[in-house]
Amino acid sequence: MTTRFIMLAMILVAVSAHADETYYAELSPRPGSGSTGLGSAILTLNGALTEVTYDVKYVGLTSNERAAHIHYASDGNIAHVLPLGPNKTGVWQGLGNVDVISLQLGLLFILVHTDNNPGGELRGDIVDTPVPAEAHSWGAIKALYATD
Repeated sequence: MTTRFIMLAMILVAVSAHADETYYAELSPRPGSGSTGLGSAILTLNGALTEVTYDVKYVGLTSNERAAHIHYASDGNIAHVLPLGPNKTGVWQGLGNVDVISLQLGLLFILVHTDNNPGGELRGDIVDTPVPAEAHSWGAIKALYATD
């Protein structure tokens, strides 16, 4: 991206009024992880462009979770630390222009790290369109949202 494009995008974000925007991620095993796990996430950017609420769920890790983050696709750096556990809900507050633009352009991803896969076991790009329901088995989707 050029500096000129980034500056223009930052100006547009700063002066525009927005409705809430919804984003999605489908988490799947990273190649070589040996995982059969899967997960999904729904994220909502508020209209003021200052915070993102998130609901991330996963099942089937090969070992204990070490950490989970939202990363910048451009350099892999951590944008936000997610809480531990298979059901992550929370709010990412204090977003800057780079965070908002990265989200809106699809330049963020979620990565779940485990003891067996410290470099990441499950990964999912954050996008503005949900993956079609037929992309997953009904049993796997039900397992993600089971409340046992």
